[in-house]
Amino acid sequence: MKYNQPFGEADPDAPYVDRNTPGAVAGSKVPAQAIESPQREIVHVIAQAGLTPDPADTTQLWQAIKFGVNGRNDIPVNGWQSTPPGSPADGDRYIVKVPGAGAWTGHGAELALYVGGGWVFSSPLAGLQVQYWDGRQIVLSYDGAGGWREDLATASAAGRVELATEEEVYAQERDDRAVTPAGLSGYLRIPIGVTILYVRSDGNDGNDGSVNDAANAFATPQAAIDYATRNFYTGSQAIEIVLGVAGTYPAPSVEAGS
Repeated sequence: MKYNQPFGEADPDAPYVDRNTPGAVAGSKVPAQAIESPQREIVHVIAQAGLTPDPADTTQLWQAIKFGVNGRNDIPVNGWQSTPPGSPADGDRYIVKVPGAGAWTGHGAELALYVGGGWVFSSPLAGLQVQYWDGRQIVLSYDGAGGWREDLATASAAGRVELATEEEVYAQERDDRAVTPAGLSGYLRIPIGVTILYVRSDGNDGNDGSVNDAANAFATPQAAIDYATRNFYTGSQAIEIVLGVAGTYPAPSVEAGS
């Protein structure tokens, strides 16, 4: 916003001064815009944060800034609990777990911010996401109907996203088993883009086998098999290992189920 100097002053940075009758100093003439513009800008920020402007509440601009403009910014909180902490610090912020107790009674599912020695509350908008650390990363989303839920599912809590275990990923990639954790409809399967891997006696096992030349081919069939095992989900599609140069190569070993 623009600074509006006192009415009639040529200096755009001229300060405001009080009237001084004994010294015969005239008070500043205040242009209407200097009063109206800041008020409208502040009220706009408060309204965009989902708050109802309240003339009795002098903390609303602080709330709007701390809770994220439009209420949809991902924000950090200190936790998700029903009762306020014993010794909060200024700026601490929590999600009030329904129904709320103590100083949080009646504020279930709201955001509670400790400021100026007391708690102020804000109703979240649908889609707001918050996060905090409690031995692991906790990510919560607000559904717009009074409910918060964890985005990342755990063994003891449901969530929108469930991460496969290392064993499940291994089974899916190596054995083509239909492993579907509870709550998931299935995995997205992406077919491999490479179906031929080249091996040459003048190649290098640090290559990727994509081209039949010494700069790209593997030196041994075992390296090609290991590379395919680590990097590709094949399903029913075969990977062809081609010997780009005739010769004698060490026999590879293949695990069962590979």
